Amino acid sequence: MDITRVCPSCLRQAMARTTTAPRLTVASRRRLVPVPPLRRTALYRSQNGSIDGGRRGYTTASSASPPPPENVAVIGGGITGLTTAYYLAKFLPATSKITLYEARDRVGGWIHTVKKEAPDGQPVYFENGPRILRGLAGSGFRADDYVFYDMLADLNLPLKISPPRNKLLCYNDELVRLPPNILNPFTALKTSWQLLRGTHVVSGMTSAALAYRRANMRNLPHEAVEQDVSIGDWLRMTFGDAPAPRNVLSAMMHGIYGGNLDKLSFPSVMPAFWYNFHLEKGVDEVLIPRGDYELLKELDPRKRGIEEEVRAWSKAEVISFPDGMGSLASAIRDELEKKANVVLKPSTPVSKLRYISDQNKVELSTTSEPPSLHDKVISTTPSGLLAPTLPSPIPLNTRAVTMRTVSFFFPQPNLTTNLTGFGYLVPLTSPNPEQILGMFFDSDTYGLHDDEKRGTKVTVLMGGHFWSELSAQDMPGEEECVRRARQVLARHVGITQEPEMTHLGLASGCIPQHVVSHRAIMTAADEALRSQFKGKLAVAGGSYTAVGVMPAMRAGYDVACEVAGVGERGETVGDTGLAQFRGRQGADVIAVPREELNALGKQLRGSSAVGRWFSGR
Repeated sequence: MDITRVCPSCLRQAMARTTTAPRLTVASRRRLVPVPPLRRTALYRSQNGSIDGGRRGYTTASSASPPPPENVAVIGGGITGLTTAYYLAKFLPATSKITLYEARDRVGGWIHTVKKEAPDGQPVYFENGPRILRGLAGSGFRADDYVFYDMLADLNLPLKISPPRNKLLCYNDELVRLPPNILNPFTALKTSWQLLRGTHVVSGMTSAALAYRRANMRNLPHEAVEQDVSIGDWLRMTFGDAPAPRNVLSAMMHGIYGGNLDKLSFPSVMPAFWYNFHLEKGVDEVLIPRGDYELLKELDPRKRGIEEEVRAWSKAEVISFPDGMGSLASAIRDELEKKANVVLKPSTPVSKLRYISDQNKVELSTTSEPPSLHDKVISTTPSGLLAPTLPSPIPLNTRAVTMRTVSFFFPQPNLTTNLTGFGYLVPLTSPNPEQILGMFFDSDTYGLHDDEKRGTKVTVLMGGHFWSELSAQDMPGEEECVRRARQVLARHVGITQEPEMTHLGLASGCIPQHVVSHRAIMTAADEALRSQFKGKLAVAGGSYTAVGVMPAMRAGYDVACEVAGVGERGETVGDTGLAQFRGRQGADVIAVPREELNALGKQLRGSSAVGRWFSGR
């Protein structure tokens, strides 16, 4: 899918403010000064069920706040929409009506656990979408997982936590085990020759680490952080022709985005890496967006007495659910159904949105009901589905890729024992006639369900950017996909047995592609939404901000807090959901003492002397 419904003048103006030069120039590295936190209001309910603290105000503490909306519509019943509705119900008065519209007959979006019967009648579970989550204890830059933990505490939902698994790449039909923290230059230098000697996939890792240090010691201009380049261009500028970084990062982009690193925007897709490279900080400081810093304080696990649980959850490399990922969506749905002021409308696609100026409301039309008026509408659907419902073109990055999963179940257990790990990803540079992105060792990664038939379960992931130029009619059919998956299963893993069960999943346009100029497009979209809907329509989800289950939940939480008027994280959301794209790129990134983040539940280690030397500090 491509960028559609773009207002040319809006996009030109936005791109004029966002540099997209392909080269970095030389000047002085931008110095960050720690910024004191904003004033905020408490998020937790008091004994009588009210919200402690006042409503949000970004100007002064005494500025007037609008009354809470009486009628809110949430479009989309995926994990972003469910989270949005959940926190709206939690924070808005019981008199506010919340209606969730979902086009399908179920909620959960791309999260979908399917239960099937084996020939002997025993159940086997397949995941059509995400299958595991991982904690972010070691990441100081993002706090998305804290929303997940907050909801877990509310729902009392059981988890399965599995030990770390090996990370593998497949290059020239050879599976290569990667060391932990492979993107750390010092780790790469120290371990690559031990673990990966003789493989082309990581050749040049030592020279790449040294090149990274040289690049990090350059003086970069204030403007460099505001540039927008592809991951591939940045790798070439930083590492030259060293193949190792390209192999590793192209495989990562296959696993996360199903995307091509030569098209994906580095600052949009890997902001932590981008800002840590460009912005200076103290030895004992950590860079973090202001909104994430405030979120950590708002959802401080010590406030709820769950600090020990959060420490365990956040350290987990593999988080899953006893009944599959679908149980997360089901638990939120069940909780929403208990709320008297929440209405769930499955099988009700939204067909049209229109701003009614004389009433200052949004008119929402569906294919099966009369139009309804809402004080606020929040769209959490992919931008490609939102665009046709709008009366006038708005710049929306509607590029997204389609993913195909082919899952096999074998009654023989432990067929992947010798390859213990998550599975493997395939770099862009590796010969790949089947055009696969990778393979999950499902039964090894998160185990089997308690009532599930014993055996081995694997899933081949294909599609992504390899199919981005193909029409639906030209994409490989199911039989061809099974044939390709069986080929790589035999060639890469050595499994040649006939599977007892085969399950195929297709997610059309499921992963948005944040290509170069994504920020400029979002800036223009923010302006257009404010102009056309006067702040009454907001957007949230992976089409706009980070992709993945935890980022989706974070997006839903943020927009719900904004609409309900609770919390204080600065202008990261605003009335359109896109306020973070206003102003200069990186202006909201602050430096915070590592000890302070660790006190809030993060588990960040200090930099070693050798590590600081490699980073040019």
